[in-house]
Amino acid sequence: MQAAIDVTLTSIADMGAGRWPQHGSTVRSAHVFDTTDVDDLKSVGSWINNEADKRTVFCVGSSGVETALVECGALVSTSARHSECRLHKHNRMVVVSGSCSKTTSSQIDVAVAAGFVPVLLDVDRLMLDPEIENVIATTVRAASEAIARGNDPIIYSAKGARTDTRRGDPTELESRIGECLGEILSELLSIRQIDRAAIAGGDTSGRVTRALGAVAIKVAVHITPGAPLCELYRPGRTPLLVALKGGQMGSDDYFIKVRDA
Repeated sequence: MQAAIDVTLTSIADMGAGRWPQHGSTVRSAHVFDTTDVDDLKSVGSWINNEADKRTVFCVGSSGVETALVECGALVSTSARHSECRLHKHNRMVVVSGSCSKTTSSQIDVAVAAGFVPVLLDVDRLMLDPEIENVIATTVRAASEAIARGNDPIIYSAKGARTDTRRGDPTELESRIGECLGEILSELLSIRQIDRAAIAGGDTSGRVTRALGAVAIKVAVHITPGAPLCELYRPGRTPLLVALKGGQMGSDDYFIKVRDA
């Protein structure tokens, strides 16, 4: 760990024996916990919750941190709040995807079969610097026309793995796709009544939310573990309902669930 503080590991055996981290009131330290099942997470959640009553606790981790706190009763799960959450009736939804996973490919197919309009991002032209603005304008126009007809566009750069190596450096390609999808979504938000979006692809999600100028995100409704529907906040603008998902996350009808939540 890259930190100038003491770091300790609390193993499953330690937790079973009741050996939890101890600290003085002035000591800054980090603790790593080993877990294998929900019972372990519940124990860790209880320890975190108890420590938080005495001092500020900063937690770093995956959705396992949320699960730990929910299991011990420190937080109310988003799924438990689902029936209480009443989202406003929305206008249109846009999906943007930079994911190459088979899971997202299947989700695109199911969404199109359910009425979403597919809009393919021309990645070959996107890698030609003089063509970038033209590609963005063409994509925005196609998606905007779909919205004008009363449909929800699903803008994607690939369905499954990309095998065409003529497109240059893969890192540069992924970066350019994410940035352009962010610009496309931003433009659509400025010209159409859109209040719901889904972003597919882990790196894509980060690049698109940066392009949108996001300053905060709050969970609104449970859709699938690790990829809920959230409220995204931007300075001076109405919150946007947005679902961020990694390529392999969600069931085949994920985008439909986001639309209908």
